[in-house]
Amino acid sequence: MGKEKNKKLKKYKRHFNVRRIKRNLSYSTQEIADLLGTTRNAVNSWYKRGLEKNDDRKMPLVFGENLINFLNHQRTKGKQKCAPDEFYCCKCKVPCKAWENLVDIKYIDAKRIAISGLCEKCSTEMYRLAAAKNIEELKKVFNIQMIQDKQL
Repeated sequence: MGKEKNKKLKKYKRHFNVRRIKRNLSYSTQEIADLLGTTRNAVNSWYKRGLEKNDDRKMPLVFGENLINFLNHQRTKGKQKCAPDEFYCCKCKVPCKAWENLVDIKYIDAKRIAISGLCEKCSTEMYRLAAAKNIEELKKVFNIQMIQDKQL
């Protein structure tokens, strides 16, 4: 039993390094999985989501350029830009403003600060990182409720 607990499960990636893919080569499903550190089942699900195959054989091949374009599109399709006075709410799945523009600021280190506030729609706590040198600009944008000092 002790050996079973110590056995590590392999973690698979969600973001892939597309620079490892050669544009001019064709890849099989297994080669894509090995190259990107994922499973064949994940690659097969990409075919259903729109990854172009060269042909409809049992063992399909994919052009490297098609694979690069597909992965870049998958990475950027869910991103949403937030305005300087907005946070991304994970519950609402859209950028939202803080309730009555009230935020708390906490210093992470000398260069970074964490800004937190409540979503005005669903009251979920939202977070955002910023540079510590921009704190004067943040004071103009937000109503700062509390600033926690640096802890050395």
